[in-house]
Amino acid sequence: MVYSIKELDSGKASYFTHKQPQKPGSPLKLTRDTPKLFTPLKIRNIELPNRIGVSPMCTYSAKDGVATPWHFAHYGSLMRGAGVIILESTAINEGGRTTANDLGIYTQEQVEALSKITELAHSQDSLIGIQLDHAGRNGSTLPLFYSLLGSATKDDDGWPNKLVAPSAIPFKEDFPVPKELTLKEIEELVNQFGVCAKNSVEAGFDFIEIHAAHGFLIHEFLSSYSNKRTDKYGGSFENRIRFLLEVIDKVRQVVPDDYPIFLRISVTDSREDIVESWKLADSLKLVDIVLDRGIDLIDCSNGGVIFEPNPGPTHSVSQREAAMIIKKHIGNRGLVASVGGIYSGTEANSVLEDEGVDLVLLGSRFLRHPTTVWDFADDVEVDIFDSIQRGWAFPPKFLTND
Repeated sequence: MVYSIKELDSGKASYFTHKQPQKPGSPLKLTRDTPKLFTPLKIRNIELPNRIGVSPMCTYSAKDGVATPWHFAHYGSLMRGAGVIILESTAINEGGRTTANDLGIYTQEQVEALSKITELAHSQDSLIGIQLDHAGRNGSTLPLFYSLLGSATKDDDGWPNKLVAPSAIPFKEDFPVPKELTLKEIEELVNQFGVCAKNSVEAGFDFIEIHAAHGFLIHEFLSSYSNKRTDKYGGSFENRIRFLLEVIDKVRQVVPDDYPIFLRISVTDSREDIVESWKLADSLKLVDIVLDRGIDLIDCSNGGVIFEPNPGPTHSVSQREAAMIIKKHIGNRGLVASVGGIYSGTEANSVLEDEGVDLVLLGSRFLRHPTTVWDFADDVEVDIFDSIQRGWAFPPKFLTND
């Protein structure tokens, strides 16, 4: 038996936290019959204890892009055995924020604040990554709990006259018209993604997810619905994906060789019936290219470029269908994550085993139920390890971990 406090310390933080005898979220006993949901997943230099991840979810709670104790408590509450946690959308520069209360990682103060969150995660043997983003023409909005897609004026701490985009096309009628980016400004943005990738490594994040979905800047370049450029960044498919490829190359250049990079895409603009929209066929072509550029996992979502207040039929595949199609297309060449309407462990395991994807990401389910991983384990009848600070209260399962 261990009696020394020094021996009990994880040694992974600047303060005392208990050493975990096993990764939280891992099955007590891994066998051939263990459901895929609770099997490990290796991605370059990290290994997930299970296939359940926390999806990025904006909380609009930062000041000047700096994380606060609220973020520390919020993300700490989510460290309950998920295979990975992906931090909410984090801006690469001040104008790249969606709202005035978004996180950033473009200043040293921001890096230091986020380092406290990664330190806590690592002290609990949790893996945590960051989603790097630029909002483009969808910046300077109000937090969604104040207004659904409402533009923020200067009085609301917004920057409506400083929005940038591939083309001078507003997201919707009552939004400001963004400034069309110059070639020099595009080059600067690529470099800023690189700087923030280096900052992310410094802050201790275990991986980076590049946000190229939901109608934000990179997605705006991809879709000819929002990109009307006539230079090397517009027109053809090859030109419209150029900005994304330059960002990927820059990020891969500045992070260690064994460092994982995820990519979130909107597989479609949710309107296959609109000629100019980004379509499933475009995504199938894109994933072949980005996998060769060093992307390890495709995080599949949908929509965002086309504003539809009353969308009705989506004229497109669902998020889960899209993930299944992408995985079938790439096979073992890369990993695929699925999102969208996953509410139980049996359903999550079916997405993995029957639909073939590698990881399920959940958002709002974790907000309501931080114990989701444990709940899903009960659903598929797997005994898992939770942190010793909590797990001791639930014998005999905890005590069977010899």
